[in-house]
Amino acid sequence: MLIAIALAAAMPSAEAKALGAQVVRMGPASGILPLLARQQAEELISEHPELSDPDRITLRGIARDTAQRAMDKLFDALGHGYAAALSIEDLRKIAAFQRSPAAVHYRAAMAQVMIEGMEILGEVDLKAEAVAAFCAKTGKLCAAK
Repeated sequence: MLIAIALAAAMPSAEAKALGAQVVRMGPASGILPLLARQQAEELISEHPELSDPDRITLRGIARDTAQRAMDKLFDALGHGYAAALSIEDLRKIAAFQRSPAAVHYRAAMAQVMIEGMEILGEVDLKAEAVAAFCAKTGKLCAAK
């Protein structure tokens, strides 16, 4: 009986689930992930110059659909996570902010800002930089550079 009560207490309400989903779908992940998916699709296409134009169109569509299914699954999981982790009052406040003019402007700017940020990050090889710094500090992994 106590386990059932504990499980019921841990289960978010329908309102919390709906607000959690809204928080995720209107949050930064909804702007970043589609850009990353498009970037990866274009990288995949550019890695296969042997594909015809119709094949590239088909691959681009398949990549888009695959990414959308993955994002839907992720967003559902994140929405449930927010619903379980945050109070209903916090979820309401976050959702209200996301409907505000400031949040609308934030989302409108997000795509361009993310593209610019990804271009900068694209020039950075964090793995290589970490190995180089580790090598300089410890003298180890220097051959891995």
